[in-house]
This record gives sequence, structure tokens and C-alpha cells, in this order.
Amino acid sequence: MKRPLRLSFDSAFTLVELLVVISIIAILAGFAMPAFTKAMEQADRTKVLNDGKQIALSMKNYAGDFGGEFPFYTDPIRKQGQPQSANDILATLIPDYIPNEQVFTIKKSGYCRPGADGNIAAGRILERGENGWAYVLGLTDTSNGRWPLLAPGFKNGGVTYITNDESAPGGLWRGEYSVVIRADLSGQPERCMKQKTGGTEAWVRRDGNDPNKNAFQQDQSGDQPWLTGRDIRVLNPQPR
Repeated sequence: MKRPLRLSFDSAFTLVELLVVISIIAILAGFAMPAFTKAMEQADRTKVLNDGKQIALSMKNYAGDFGGEFPFYTDPIRKQGQPQSANDILATLIPDYIPNEQVFTIKKSGYCRPGADGNIAAGRILERGENGWAYVLGLTDTSNGRWPLLAPGFKNGGVTYITNDESAPGGLWRGEYSVVIRADLSGQPERCMKQKTGGTEAWVRRDGNDPNKNAFQQDQSGDQPWLTGRDIRVLNPQPR
């Protein structure tokens, strides 16, 4: 008959030893958590980048059917209808160029409501809370390739990000990064330029020639005008 295993007092952990072990685990967890959070944000940006490239590819196909123009009218067949938000114009890509709304939903974006699944309900396309992308209206497939075309939505009514409220519209990734799709359909996560110490806004850098200027602001001065031409303007998503 086997005897039950018994631990002697000498082999058991003392309270002090347990506290030491718990403290070590807490310290290690403290080191690991920032790295884990950073890795998760990188994964989020990679997904957003892939979705943005898919939207851009659909726009290229759209432009092939509409004389080289990226989406401009809410009724492209009749060439009429002015969009009031990015939702209005991006909806014209569904379902002929993109089958559903999934690529328009950006996780953690203040523009997207929790639980948005990307499915089209009863023909209602890209309603409030179903799109996190801002869009530059008025570009074509022959526009300056470095001009921006798509990016996660900015703060309401503007073209800058918020650095102190990640849950607000325009607060995605605390304004540290954005995912930018350019008019030549290239795209990548880009580190944003922040205001001086104490500021609460950040913006996408323009390009190598003007890295300190906002890529989404029009500029008609100088030798290289930026975002100039036919009725070019930035449309933010519709707030949820």
C-alpha cells in the first residue's frame, strides 16, 4: 500500500520565498507587456495596410472603367451626386469592385463601432460606424504619385490625428503612426510628425522634399504644388 506523499516543513516555500517569486513574475510581466502591446499594434497596422492596398486596387479597376478617375460621384453612372463623407464615396466600390465592407472597418478606430462585421445589411452600404478610412476626393490615376489617397480617418473636420485620446475619432495609435496609401497605389505604415512638447496633434509627413508639412493639406505655392487641381478635398469617415 502506497503512502500519501507528504511534504516536510523544510521542503515547503516560506511566505517570504513566495513573495519573492511573485515579485519576480510581476517584474518580468512588466517588461513583457510593452513589447506585447507593440507587437499587437504592428500586427494591426499590417492588417490595415493590406486592407488599404485592397481598396486601392479596387480603385484602380474602377478608374479603368471611368476614364481614369478615382471615385468622385455618389452616382458614377450619371456622374452626379456630391459625397459628404468618405463613406458616401467609398460605398460606390461595393459590390462591383469589393464584395463586402470588411476592408473598410479599422479595429480600434474611433470611427468604427464595436462589433461591425463588414457584412452588408439589407442593402445599406457603409453606414455610420462601418468605415474608418479618410479619402482624398478628386484624384486620378495620372495624379502625382506621391499625393496621398487613403489613410485612417483624422479628427473630425480636420487632417491631423489626436495624440491624447486613442478612443476618439482620429486617435488611432495615438497619432504615432498612420497607414498611408499614395496615388501611385504604394502604401506603408508611416511615422507621424507631432507638435512640440505639450501639443495634442500629429500629421502625416508630406514627402522627402517637405517632410515637415502635412501630406493631406493643399499647397499651391512653390515649384511643386501639392494636392492642387480639380475640386480636390479630404473626406473623413462618417462619425459613428
